[in-house]
Amino acid sequence: MAIHTADEMHSKIEQLKTADDISTADVFDIFSFFIQNSKRFYGISKGDILQSPDIPNTAASARKNGDIEIYNHTIDEIAANFRQDAKESGVDAVQSLLASIVPTCEHECDHLVQQEIVEGKRIHLDGSQFAKEQIAIAATRGSLYEANRYNMGFEQDANIVAFYRTPDVLEQYSPQAASFFQKEAPIQQPERYSCLSVPFGETKINLDFEYYGVKMPIHAPLNIAATQIADIFIPEIPELLQYNPVLKREYNPYGKRKPYAQLMQEKDAWINELMQTGQFRSIIPVRGKKYTAPDAVRMFYDNIIKSSPELQKQAEQARTNTGDVLSGGSDGHSVR
Repeated sequence: MAIHTADEMHSKIEQLKTADDISTADVFDIFSFFIQNSKRFYGISKGDILQSPDIPNTAASARKNGDIEIYNHTIDEIAANFRQDAKESGVDAVQSLLASIVPTCEHECDHLVQQEIVEGKRIHLDGSQFAKEQIAIAATRGSLYEANRYNMGFEQDANIVAFYRTPDVLEQYSPQAASFFQKEAPIQQPERYSCLSVPFGETKINLDFEYYGVKMPIHAPLNIAATQIADIFIPEIPELLQYNPVLKREYNPYGKRKPYAQLMQEKDAWINELMQTGQFRSIIPVRGKKYTAPDAVRMFYDNIIKSSPELQKQAEQARTNTGDVLSGGSDGHSVR
């Protein structure tokens, strides 16, 4: 029977005394409850929870239209694995189950939030990087993702969000499961949660990228590598900006990236708009931290500049020019 309320979830947890009590239907119902719980928290109203027989290597997956698929035969395997693990290790089966399901739900719902960020519906420090990573994955036919799954910025973001949100959610239903997750998750899944101790989205990658038969090896931090690939493909396919509206703040309509001076003018205009409309009071949560909307906009542009060596040069030149103006005019006289 579907679980709709917190009281019903508490009752379900009470019923699951032993590993043998956990059925496939229970696992699916618990997944469904916590996915809806996460969608309410993030303000995501669209989309349904779909049952699907496809893709066996994951329990759930977010789709761009706002649906989340839960995979039937994977749920069967999860239920069986939890029963077996509980019997062999003596770990409380319900604690282990909740400590696995809730971070999965938080992770997938964060991907839905990322999609709204890419669509330009939410302000976020890393919106541009999320979009460029997806373009780079498509351009490399998935090989970039396959070799760097846990280093991708959008995956790091979802894993960090899940790590910090999960204890808060679990505390309402099972404090024991919350403690179990905080203690065991980094140990049991070190690769997934390595993002807690490395710079976000900047892991250096080595990629043998080929473009029209020309090999273009890329050896750079991920944020720069994704930008290099996006800089090739967006001018070739400007329609990509329609599918990734957040990139319209970084690239001109015909696909060429905006110069530093233009970006700074548009940053100031965006912040002024926030101030005039009262949106400057908005708080932007990012991976356990909170930013004001103007600060998030400033960091959004800072991250764009960090991702492009060319923009970094332009920024340095602009600072040099500003220093020349402040120290003296063209005739060498001081400016007062």
